[in-house]
Amino acid sequence: MMRRLFATRFGLSSPAPQAIEPEEKQRLDRQADLIMKEFGRLGEYDFCWPTGAQTEETPIEQLRSKNTLRTRLDSDLLPSINEQCSRLAGLPRDPPHVGEDPALCLKIIEEIQANLHQTLPQTIQTLNALFPNRIPKPDEETNDQGFDEFKIYRLYHLNASIRTDLKDGLKSLFSEFHRILRDFKDGGHTSPCLIEFEGCKINQTIDWAISLSKASELSLIWTLWKNEIPECDEEFEGMLIQMGPTRLLDGEHEALLSPPAVELGTSLIPVFKLSRLFFNKLSQERVTKEDVASFTEMSSAQLSSLDGWIEQIFSSIASMHFSIKNADQDDPVNTSAAIIDELETLKAVFRSYQLLIDKYILPNLFPNSLDLSSRVCFKDWLDSWTTSFSKAIHNAIHAANTYESSTIIS
Repeated sequence: MMRRLFATRFGLSSPAPQAIEPEEKQRLDRQADLIMKEFGRLGEYDFCWPTGAQTEETPIEQLRSKNTLRTRLDSDLLPSINEQCSRLAGLPRDPPHVGEDPALCLKIIEEIQANLHQTLPQTIQTLNALFPNRIPKPDEETNDQGFDEFKIYRLYHLNASIRTDLKDGLKSLFSEFHRILRDFKDGGHTSPCLIEFEGCKINQTIDWAISLSKASELSLIWTLWKNEIPECDEEFEGMLIQMGPTRLLDGEHEALLSPPAVELGTSLIPVFKLSRLFFNKLSQERVTKEDVASFTEMSSAQLSSLDGWIEQIFSSIASMHFSIKNADQDDPVNTSAAIIDELETLKAVFRSYQLLIDKYILPNLFPNSLDLSSRVCFKDWLDSWTTSFSKAIHNAIHAANTYESSTIIS
């Protein structure tokens, strides 16, 4: 019922014979054919680097001289693509009069396609003019602390977000519309729910690209932290469900975990909670003072490490959740070793993370001349968190060793 309602609301479900004349249906089918072809053409725009482009750093003076191109990209072209894709993906939510009029809906799609045919090639042309050379991936030797918005980390990920992520997102969105139009022609019901999902992904990709182009460095870091929180939440909630009887209410048919496995999993809960608390606390400290510096003294190599460590933290948490989930099927020795290895990784990563925060972020977040007391308060919180986290890691490692020995004895 909901699927049919959604399809009808979208305006592309096959109408009842009495609702539309055969000649009109044929005309709409021909129009849908043309629109499908245009989606195919839109998906063929080449976002790749120009043929013959070499991988080398572009002199910062040259990048600064092209500031107008960068402004056009982040303030005009990318927002325009975002607007058109949002209109396209938002058609399922349009007012009822649109949903009840397939002809009007198809006309709107044609208008959006025409706008995209103008904006997409202009975006590619501007991007290629701004970056004629391939941007190298940041490595340990990248030393560009004073480059601010032109740090290699930002330029590399800006290009990747447009040339790869945006290109793939557009193709997925166009492909979904092609499928829906084909279903409409065949007289079947359509299910456009993926369209809004693809539109949301494009929105996030473009927002990230615009941030990489012109947002402050601290804002980028906050975005990375903010994006980590839902992933930590998901693993934490999954762990709680995995160990409790409530999993039976969720339709799980697997056997409940054994008491030793539950005890081992319980020892990891503080580690999960404190990892989540770490990013929650940092994300709440968003800078609001206008005279706080927008850029840190971190190099692109250090920014890449900061980014990579976030992925490593999530990977370790997800891996431990997986180990607990399969604890009763796997060798206890392997389960214990895998969990201890991830705990040691977390301990090392958070230690490195804190060093960068203490050296590069806190001085920007709480300049001595502005907010010394707040900086001291935050540093005290960080020290307290470190003590609690170290204790949680120690207890979890002890529990893993106990789990191995107790299961072997039994």
